[in-house]
Amino acid sequence: MELKGNKMMILSGVLQSWQHLDEPFVYQNIHTLGYRTKHLAEHIAVLNSAAQELFRQRLDVAPKEIENQVYALLSSQRLSLNVSICVILKIYSSGEYSIENAEPSIYRGYALRGLRPEACYINQTPNVGGYASSVSLAARRMADAMAKRHNLHTAIILDSEDNVIFEPSQPLCCIINEAIILPQHNTESVELTLVEQAAKKCGLQLYHQAINRELIASADEVIVASWQGITSIGYIDNQAEYFWTIITERLIDEMQKLG
Repeated sequence: MELKGNKMMILSGVLQSWQHLDEPFVYQNIHTLGYRTKHLAEHIAVLNSAAQELFRQRLDVAPKEIENQVYALLSSQRLSLNVSICVILKIYSSGEYSIENAEPSIYRGYALRGLRPEACYINQTPNVGGYASSVSLAARRMADAMAKRHNLHTAIILDSEDNVIFEPSQPLCCIINEAIILPQHNTESVELTLVEQAAKKCGLQLYHQAINRELIASADEVIVASWQGITSIGYIDNQAEYFWTIITERLIDEMQKLG
């Protein structure tokens, strides 16, 4: 295992210097503000489902204890209490778990992000969508690296039939008129559940269907949900241009109210 500076992590309950564990894992990106997590119990439930299915492992630690460990991790590094920070909770194939953190964001709470990324389509075979895992994370990083080679921010990953590959940690949705199209999926996603609950509060029509390149072309707005909130796509392949709609602002307001 390699050490990385003075960055800290929690490894199976112990606060220590950050280390890379070369093992497969499943993970959840958890929103924190003031060192306190949002929707932690739901994230742990999703994580345990994935770990049980893939590794026959589970996290046998109470949410309250994980909450305390998150607080210890963030406070040990004296990170800001005033902005949101992503905490990554992982379960490895060995059964160990870790808690790590990303850099503090510039936002406080769920946000409609100011960045409107330029995207491109990338077809990916085989389809490694499904659980948020070390495999899907590597595929996402590779796709975004390919997009950056073309001076674009991010990639929309498609399968061989031009359907969007479902990524539970950052599901893509489409807005058409007063309706929101949510992706069909067989994997639990806290992020998508929050969007769906917020959309119901807004009184929007909801449809669940496969999202493909053709549907995206007909959308008024294309959004990606994540631990941060909502990101609205600006351009795709330097051709299709999309605009902010009032709907995304309403969605974010309701997501904030959901906690």
